[in-house]
Amino acid sequence: MSKLDKSMNVKPPMMDIPRIGIHFTTNHSELIQQLKDTFRFGHRHLDIPISGEVSDIVLKQLRRFCSSNCYSFNRFFITTSIPVPVRLDDALKLIHDFYERLDKTPVDVLYLENPVGLEGSDPLTIFQSLRYGTYWDVLDEGDIFRRDEDTGTLCVIPDILQNLWAIWDYLARYVLGCRLAHNLGLKNFSQPQIEKLLEEATVHPRVLQVEVNLYSMKEELRSMCQENNIAVCAIHPFGNPFYVPRTGKPALIHNPLVNRMADVMDIDAKIVLLCHLYQAQIPFVLDNDMMIGIGWMFQDTKGLTVALLLLQDKDKLAPSAVGRR
Repeated sequence: MSKLDKSMNVKPPMMDIPRIGIHFTTNHSELIQQLKDTFRFGHRHLDIPISGEVSDIVLKQLRRFCSSNCYSFNRFFITTSIPVPVRLDDALKLIHDFYERLDKTPVDVLYLENPVGLEGSDPLTIFQSLRYGTYWDVLDEGDIFRRDEDTGTLCVIPDILQNLWAIWDYLARYVLGCRLAHNLGLKNFSQPQIEKLLEEATVHPRVLQVEVNLYSMKEELRSMCQENNIAVCAIHPFGNPFYVPRTGKPALIHNPLVNRMADVMDIDAKIVLLCHLYQAQIPFVLDNDMMIGIGWMFQDTKGLTVALLLLQDKDKLAPSAVGRR
């Protein structure tokens, strides 16, 4: 094996991600206060839309904070994402514009996002039924939202293997090559898609953003990422927003055990769910519309032990221990 071949097979070290991140998705009456709280309490991980009104507001407040405190943008761990694009040139322009708006500071991670179910995307342009006919045909956009009533997962898995590798190679060459981003990551992709990408691509994803919570801990996927030095960052820590509640397994924030533990500790049920991930050392990002006044989250929970809520079977949650140190 040549030196070049050996160097291409060397895995980069696991990326160190700030444990708590804020994904700014929605403009509401408390957005400015959320940003001030985020800066005041030292949360450095900012997941910012690549364009749009919320993106403009966040960057304006971030620039104001950095200017008044003599900080550079490098003080923060800044990420953004693009859905799998229909036109690569349009995607590259968005990425370059974001770089310019950050005063030519490369983002720490640019995520390539699986667009299925995401508002504003055109999933039908890349969505295909399974080659062997296991799934029904996707005839209109409503078909892609069908979910299993037991698990809440998509019944139809997007098959974008044909163009994913070309898109990834394009991002590696142009985005990393032009230093518009330091690293590339994936968001919402399945384990088979990621494994195939690892086989095909010379530049591997450094981070995977995926739903991780008490109903969906993704042990196998996280183990695979660990073996390949891919950091995992949890999204939807309060539960899948498309989850269909059923008898014995309600929406996660309404789970009786979670709420009972929250009552005992006199804290919000969401804090119990976040402590579970925090103490399991799984970084997470919170959609800003799911937590008003984000800065106070962990002020009074440093001594909280949720060690930890365990999935006893597919329907029941059982606590192993809870208390304060």
